[in-house]
Amino acid sequence: MIEQLRKKLTVFLSSVITMILATMSILLFYAVVQEYSNSTYASYSQDTNLLYSYLNQTNIIDMNILNEYNTKNLNIDILRNDKKVLSTEAFKESKAILQSASPYMQSEYWDDYYSTINKGDSHRRFYTVRYDHTDYWNSYSIINIGGTYYTIHTVYNNALISAYKIKMSILFLIVTVIAIILLSIVSYFFMKKILIPVNEAYQKQDLFIAVASHELKTPIALIQGYAEGLVENVNTDEESKKYYAEVILDESNK
Repeated sequence: MIEQLRKKLTVFLSSVITMILATMSILLFYAVVQEYSNSTYASYSQDTNLLYSYLNQTNIIDMNILNEYNTKNLNIDILRNDKKVLSTEAFKESKAILQSASPYMQSEYWDDYYSTINKGDSHRRFYTVRYDHTDYWNSYSIINIGGTYYTIHTVYNNALISAYKIKMSILFLIVTVIAIILLSIVSYFFMKKILIPVNEAYQKQDLFIAVASHELKTPIALIQGYAEGLVENVNTDEESKKYYAEVILDESNK
């Protein structure tokens, strides 16, 4: 009985621990991934703005500078009249992303283009393109380089963030499962310890019942035997009957 109770309490406690750890792991996972994504986007925005500022100031296309952005997982396309003039080819998906949603396809592009040409305004637009189940960060700016207006397009390799999410989800899953197993083992032995007083009380109860049963067995047997003797008239004399009755009365008073 105590063993069954311990198993049931261990299962219940393990279930509660599993629910709590799973909830905490999910919340922590999303917090970590969101923080990583936000910090990466902030870095991407900063790098892109620095690039646009550099090109506006120098008015030259320095491939050495552009290629340095490859280490930051940032692809740069130099476009003119919807044609690609240069590209750093930072990652293989960049070409397909440019084809699926180039700056020329954005609703505000031509307003930005004519505003830059006619008024000299500088526009920097950031937008997101979904490709192969992944959202890629894009941006563009129209810059006058050597008297010719070029559209500078950037795209970040968000596949790295997807890979980070997968890696972190596997890590969190492994850690959570290990924690659940360890805490379940601890809860089993904790329940064993906490049920020691209950087990002792249960054993004392069994001992009391056994002793009481033994103590009651002898007088009941005597009462039964003498009562049967009276019923069957084993001894017919009055003195014997009186003795039988006295024994029954004496034993019943114990």
